[in-house]
Amino acid sequence: MKYMGSKSRIAQENVEQLKQLFPEVFSEGKIDFDALKAVLGEAIDDSDERYNFTWQGKTRARQIAQTPSTGTLRPCKEESVNWDTTGNLFIEGDNLEVLKILQKSYHKKIKMIYIDPPYNTGKDFIYKDNYRDNWLNMIYPRLKLARNLLSDYGIIFISIDDHEVVNLSNVCNEIFGEDNLIERFIWQSGRTSASIFTREHEYILAYAKDRTQLTHLIYKGDDSLISDRAIKKVSVKNPASEITFPAGVRFLGENKTFSSVFGDKEVVEVTSGVFECKNGVLAREVTLKAGWTMKRQIENWLSGNDTVDSKGQQVVEFFFKPNGVLQYVKKRGTEHPKTIITGFTTKQGSKEVEALLGSPVFDYPKPTGLIEHLMKVTGSEDIILDFFAGSGSTGHAVLKQNKKDGGRRKFILVQLPEPISKNAGATAYCARESIPELISRIALKRIKHAILQEDETQGVKFFKLDPTNTH
Repeated sequence: MKYMGSKSRIAQENVEQLKQLFPEVFSEGKIDFDALKAVLGEAIDDSDERYNFTWQGKTRARQIAQTPSTGTLRPCKEESVNWDTTGNLFIEGDNLEVLKILQKSYHKKIKMIYIDPPYNTGKDFIYKDNYRDNWLNMIYPRLKLARNLLSDYGIIFISIDDHEVVNLSNVCNEIFGEDNLIERFIWQSGRTSASIFTREHEYILAYAKDRTQLTHLIYKGDDSLISDRAIKKVSVKNPASEITFPAGVRFLGENKTFSSVFGDKEVVEVTSGVFECKNGVLAREVTLKAGWTMKRQIENWLSGNDTVDSKGQQVVEFFFKPNGVLQYVKKRGTEHPKTIITGFTTKQGSKEVEALLGSPVFDYPKPTGLIEHLMKVTGSEDIILDFFAGSGSTGHAVLKQNKKDGGRRKFILVQLPEPISKNAGATAYCARESIPELISRIALKRIKHAILQEDETQGVKFFKLDPTNTH
């Protein structure tokens, strides 16, 4: 897997998107900034008094995100599990370079990112870049690249403590947009750090790629159900559009094949395939064109995601009535997720790792229950990325969740080959298992053990980042 080309693919895609939106601001292939300002009008703020979050090295940090990688991901089949059948990846290497390499294959394909980056507590940083070594310069380009990987429905969760929560918020507001902040959750971790006050919590910042697309967050409330049509008469405000329905969608009538156009006021047109229903379900894939009342929710539900409507009411099902009209069922009540997350502690995380590996090899690992809690925003086929993989909790959580609900989620874990800290349990474990004394190798072992524990049909492909693509 390589990242090729002398010009940054990311920068070129940004230019192409701008060209599609505002073709009139391009002259001889170049952007006319005066024309762009004129098009944007009042959205431009060119006053000298506006707030600008900056720091030494920010310009270089932006450039770093645009610079192509020359690295290659080298497959290590002998250290993998079920190589030929798995979509799970574990990559050992600098996550900045790996994120660049992933741009081509995983652009807009990641549903959820969870990261627990190193906290800037004044200790030496292990992430050394070719510019000023500070926390902002480390995190900025990585988040820029991560955003490109998120799908339009994607969400990123970032664990952070008091030291950098304000700076992280400012960076995320710039990269993802203030309007895409979902919540600043408080996680009661159970881990205490005493100064003047005893702190027993951390923060988890949640940002959407595009919050307007988020119709799938789970809300729980009154379980009584209500039902209504999912189409209405086509109009200027409700134009006709196409949706492809897979075989298996429930049908309430007897066996029937519908004509290419049917319906009275709410006309439905079959634009691809045959609308045929047998034995209470749609017999084959079909594309229908109609005035859908909740197209985004229909497509989201068909993708296997938990879905809510614009009122926050959870959609239970879409199905076809005997006359071919699409109907929905939803729960009447709503209840928004709580901003304080409890019930998952680092002590639990330590115990589950020790139970799996037989040694206390990690200090304060994130509990898989926390990741599973956040993973409620994902569907059964989604991809979850963690590019500060650490102990491997995210991958383990994906395996556990798949076992619980029969899902086929996939994970991508990225971890620097960082030497283990002075931990007697970790040192002894590496010696016993004859593996290098690296966090990445212990985490990989954890994933392999978790596969055996949760589902032996699962697997993981192990890659190492090679510094150049000249091999």
